[in-house]
Amino acid sequence: MKSEIGVDTVIKNWFLIDFTHNEEPMDKRVLWGIVVIDYKNRWIEGDYCCTSLVLHEYEGQVFHTKNSIYQAEGDGKRIVLPVEAVNAIRAGHSPDDWEVLVDLNRQFPDWK
Repeated sequence: MKSEIGVDTVIKNWFLIDFTHNEEPMDKRVLWGIVVIDYKNRWIEGDYCCTSLVLHEYEGQVFHTKNSIYQAEGDGKRIVLPVEAVNAIRAGHSPDDWEVLVDLNRQFPDWK
């Protein structure tokens, strides 16, 4: 059952992530957050969610991807990450963890 306003998923603790490649903006972004409710039953409350590319943004709190509409609750963060971060955030790492992951990789280059 979909919400009254057509939102498929509500998230909190969210990040809108703009990607760069070789430090150049790519005009590609995804939304990452913690699920409050998912009307399509893809996730349960408390799961992390990383969307496909965000195509449209409405009033800074509603984001439309190819197949879904996401409502972002509360204050979120807008950040810029290198495109190399996409696998880590899709695997569930918080975007806040990116710098720590890069630092660990520098300290332990042979550890995979």
